Order: sequence, then structure tokens, then C-alpha cells
Amino acid sequence: MPLADRLRASGTRTGPFLAAAILLQWLSTLVAALRANHDGWRFEQSTDAFASVQGGFGLVDGDLPREGPGILWPIVLSPVASVADTIDGVLAGAVLLNVLVLAPLALVAAYWLAARLGGRLLAVSTVALWVLGPWLLLLFALDPYAPVVRDRVLPLALGLTAEPAFPAAVALVSAAALILTSLDRRSLHGAVLAGLVAGAAVAVEPHSLLFLGGAAGAYVAARRLPEAGAFALALAPALLAVVLWKARALDGPDPLSFGPVHWGQFTDNMAGLREHFWSQRLLQWLPLAGTVAVARRSVPLALLLGGWMLSFGVIEGSQPAAGLDGGGIFRVLLPALPAYVLLVAAVPLLVPTLAHRLGTRLDPISPSHRPGGNAALAIAAVVLAVVPLATAALGG
Repeated sequence: MPLADRLRASGTRTGPFLAAAILLQWLSTLVAALRANHDGWRFEQSTDAFASVQGGFGLVDGDLPREGPGILWPIVLSPVASVADTIDGVLAGAVLLNVLVLAPLALVAAYWLAARLGGRLLAVSTVALWVLGPWLLLLFALDPYAPVVRDRVLPLALGLTAEPAFPAAVALVSAAALILTSLDRRSLHGAVLAGLVAGAAVAVEPHSLLFLGGAAGAYVAARRLPEAGAFALALAPALLAVVLWKARALDGPDPLSFGPVHWGQFTDNMAGLREHFWSQRLLQWLPLAGTVAVARRSVPLALLLGGWMLSFGVIEGSQPAAGLDGGGIFRVLLPALPAYVLLVAAVPLLVPTLAHRLGTRLDPISPSHRPGGNAALAIAAVVLAVVPLATAALGG
């Protein structure tokens, strides 16, 4: 049987395939954890991770966090902090939540995004790239930089830290999948749920607002203005929670401030890719080629993924914190990593006559069931909108 047919056949059994992919992802994460430099549950972390953990302890005592990028991640970690009496205990809880719950959720969302673009064949190849991608990055890294990828980048990308960028990335890829569902079905329900999940990403990592340009482009290109309005209204409570938290308690920098685009820093970071990796041009041009490939099949999806990736790449990739030496660029760009993977997976669609030869194997599909009913929507509204807003407004 040809490879394409084997991939297609495996993809038609969606449940077993995704279960196997999640198990493989867990195995990959275990191998990365054993290889990386760590002390128990404590892998290489940034100050944002420790600020989020300390914020969780503060919320247990009724105090709002005074540092960190967002308010929702400390809220999520606060139940763990109420049980664990050490930082390492909360770090362990964050890792288990990331690896066992959030990482599989992101994989499933990426699968359905790819399936909506190019059927199960593209979805299967996207999942393969999703699981193998961190190891391909290590393969591309030159010897002097390989330890940074092994000890910092892989644990970050696989959820082995308490970095808020990881749950933000999961929330954004989930929001993207829900946006596509709302476009396909003209569903206000789906748009509201997408707005709530995107709002959660903003409450976790406020720079996730950069995602909104791609989301707005998708709704406008598809001429779905009622759904766009529902999405924006559902997003508003989380954004208001961040504004209130900033006004009432935050001592650090404004989490909603992006700063100017530093082209000199952007150029230096791109030069760093050339210095530390096998092919700078390949890493840069693959997502651009993928955007063209996606646009040939779905302009709204190309605007969603391309706008998401480009906004993070230019704005976050040009900031002083986005240097290559300590892996900082991967931390600030992590919320856009799902878009990068999906765009790279779509590049083969540019091959002349490939789509014609594969025929129905690339026919778009979407989940047959609606993502949750009214009860699920109400629960999401309480957890993702009401809780952060009430905490920011009423916390001490």
C-alpha cells in the first residue's frame, strides 16, 4: 500500500490514532526530561515562572500577585500551592498539568485545524511533526548551542516548566480550532467559546493579544461579523481582569505594553539563528511558504495562522528579551509555536500537482460534533472569565 494510503487509513481511525499520538508525545517528553539538566522537578525556568508560582502562594493568603506577566496562571496554580508547601511541589503540579492535560489538548486541536485545511492526511502529518518537532530542532542545532536546546528549549516546549507561555500556547491553538469551527458553521456559540479561550490566553500571558490580528483577519475575510462581535465580547472580561490587576496590584512592567519594534535586535536575533542552527533561511522561510500554501486552500485560515505567526515573530522577536544565548527567543515565541508547526506541515501542498494526485485524501473535514453544549459554555465562562475578573476586582 502506498505511504499516502497508509497515512490516510491510520487517520480515519481518529480516536485510536490520537490516543497513540498522545502516548508517543508522553514518551518523547519523558526522554527529554531524563536528558535535560534538572534538579528533581526543577528544570531551567525564567523569572516569569517563579513569579507565577509565588503568585499562587499569595492567592492562597488572599493577596493578588505583584509580579509576573498574567493573573490566570497563578490562579490555576493556587490550589496546588494550597496543598504543597514548597516551590518544588507547585512546580511538580504545573508539570503534571501541562504534560497530562494541556499538551494532549494542544495536539488534538492541532489535528483538527490541519484536518479542516487538508483532511486526515495533512492532520496525520501535522501530528507527526508536532511530536517530532522538538527533536528536529535539536538536530538542527549546532554543537555549541545544542545544550541550550536540550536543557532549556525542549523542557519549555514540552511543558516541563511552570512558564506561563506554555498554557498560553495551548489556549491559542485551542482558540484557533474553535474559530475555524465558528466560521464553518456560522456558530455564535463557537465564537463565544473561542473568545473565552483566547481571553484565557491573554489572562495567562497578555502578549497573547498579538493573536487577535490573525483572528480578526479570519473573521473579516470570511465575512462573519456577528461571530467576530461575539468573539470580542467573550474576550473582554479576561482583558478587563488584566487591566484591573495591573491597576490594583502589579509592581512590575505593564503586561499590556509591547514596546516598539527594534529592527536592530530583530536582525541580531535572525543572525543568531544562522550562528546556532544548521539553516537560518530554512527556519525563516518555511512558515512563509506554508502561509502561501494555506492561502491556496483557505484565505481565512491563512490570515489566522499567518497573522498569528507574523505578529509574534516581528514584535516579540524584536524585543531585547528575545535573545538566542539563553533561549529567550523560544520563550517569547512559544505562544506562536502551534501556528509555526501547522504552517510548516502545509508546505508540501505547494508541490505542483500533488493536491491533484492525492485527490480526496486532502478533502477538508471538521469534527462531527459541536464543541460542547450550553452547560460547557457556562462552565467555560465562569472558569475563564468570571473567576479571573472577580479575583482581580476583589482580591486583596
